[in-house]
Amino acid sequence: MDRTVTISLPNLAIAALFVLLLLVANIALLLRARSLAQSAQLLYDAQRPVVGVPFPVLHGLTPTGQPFDFEPQSVPFKTLVLVLSFTCKPCEDNWPNWERLEAANKKGMTLFIDLPGDAPPTYFAYHGMKDGLTLKKLDPASLLGLNIRSTPTTFIIDKRGNIVASWAGVLTKDDETEAVKYLGSD
Repeated sequence: MDRTVTISLPNLAIAALFVLLLLVANIALLLRARSLAQSAQLLYDAQRPVVGVPFPVLHGLTPTGQPFDFEPQSVPFKTLVLVLSFTCKPCEDNWPNWERLEAANKKGMTLFIDLPGDAPPTYFAYHGMKDGLTLKKLDPASLLGLNIRSTPTTFIIDKRGNIVASWAGVLTKDDETEAVKYLGSD
């Protein structure tokens, strides 16, 4: 049995119009996706602390409750600064990255800033961080000076006390590679 299919001109026009509408809709979705990606990058960049400015002097407490001032301009080597919250899931996800950065920071020091100040005394040792200084319960002026918008935040401070690099959020492999490069350079 031979069946011949015939397409009428009105049906062909409707099909062509449908294909054209699908094409226009897909182009509109691609343009919207690009716009959203650019907005996400702008938001990420806005959360990053400013690079090239002096790191502020910080006033806070050590884990034992002793007052302590951190003056980055008086530190004669690079400082890796890790800002976190004990209850922050992204901070927990970032610990393997921070461990690798601390290992790469052989000539410098590491400063841990427990933003809310509620981490138990064993928290840093649990994560393998035995070296470094921990500050908690920063005074309000120090908090404002840090200009932290989210945790985790990672800073690298040069020997003059200036911020040379910063990242907000969990470090990517590219971020980690860049940070190691900063920590290894003089």
